[in-house]
Order: sequence, then structure tokens, then C-alpha cells
Amino acid sequence: MLPNLGVVIDTPGMRELGIISADLTKSFADIEELAYSCKFNDCTHKDEPSCSVQKAIKDGTLSVERLESY
Repeated sequence: MLPNLGVVIDTPGMRELGIISADLTKSFADIEELAYSCKFNDCTHKDEPSCSVQKAIKDGTLSVERLESY
């Protein structure tokens, strides 16, 4: 394990690693939780009114880099 929950895998013969979308959303549980409070269910978290994710960025509880990784 690396800092920030990273993992280095060295497996001879393995060419690729797939990520299942269900597992990916678990990696962004903080953003998913914020998104439940958005005014619109289909919020893109870019410029919609009453976006909880953008509010978290403005108040400093969520970084722009974290959202960009999402």
C-alpha cells in the first residue's frame, strides 16, 4: 500500500486491470454523498444552481482536484 490508499501491483503476464463502475463510485463516496443534496438529480456539478458539490468547493470542504478526478 502506498500513501493515499494507492497500490503497486507487479504481476508478470498481466496486461491490463479493469475497474468496475460500482467500485469506482465507492472511491468517491464523499462526492456521491454531496451529490444527494443537489437540487437536480442530473446535476453535472459544473454550473447548476443549488449544486452541493460546487458549494463544498467554494467553502473549502472539497478540492477542485478531487472533483476533477471524479
